[in-house]
Amino acid sequence: MTTSTPDLRPRLMWTGAILIAAVFAAVGVELKAHGSRTTFSPPPDFRGARWAAVNDAGEAVRVWGEANLHGRKVVLLTGRWAQVRPEAIDPTARPSANQLDADTAVLAAARSGIARELEVVMPAAAFRTRLEEVGTPKELRRGDGWFTLPFHGYPRRFSVPEEAEVPREPVLALVEPSFFAEGAPPLESWLRAKGFDVELGLVALTDPAATEAQRGKAILFAEAERAVAVEVQR
Repeated sequence: MTTSTPDLRPRLMWTGAILIAAVFAAVGVELKAHGSRTTFSPPPDFRGARWAAVNDAGEAVRVWGEANLHGRKVVLLTGRWAQVRPEAIDPTARPSANQLDADTAVLAAARSGIARELEVVMPAAAFRTRLEEVGTPKELRRGDGWFTLPFHGYPRRFSVPEEAEVPREPVLALVEPSFFAEGAPPLESWLRAKGFDVELGLVALTDPAATEAQRGKAILFAEAERAVAVEVQR
């Protein structure tokens, strides 16, 4: 068995495209805030799975948004941090198809109200790079293997896997292939050992910083989680 994307991705795909409408039907009300949200129930086509596979982080945010998932805590497992200009996305509007891509996805999730709080979990080397990038702004709080840095009041926490905080509620999770860098823990067992309750997890099969080996590991993780392949209609 190889770990290249062209060979393994068909294993995730069902015959014919699974329309994103299958996800939309799973939630029947508009979720405006944490207090009014309902529990996400996977549609029948998911066969009980709590994970889905999409092309990239931009498609992941489309899935969450169109499923009306709002006010969630989002756990992002990645080896990169996209440098996005804040003006790239209108803060008063839901992200449009033209605005969402792998680089703008995290900002869009925050500004659209999908994510009320963000926890970013990174391998050690990527975490150190991120900490160097942010410098020493007055809002920075840090400890051994973690730091918090709000973005205009929006809560954000960054950590290595060992120092990740587990919220006392279900989370939305997004895994990017660059997470699977040297030193990253086996993700399937790590999530369970830490006790994360994943309401709807999405595996991005590509990201701009990932190697082919990392993409292969992301696909293997998706297979292990019985992730449903979702084709997002743009």
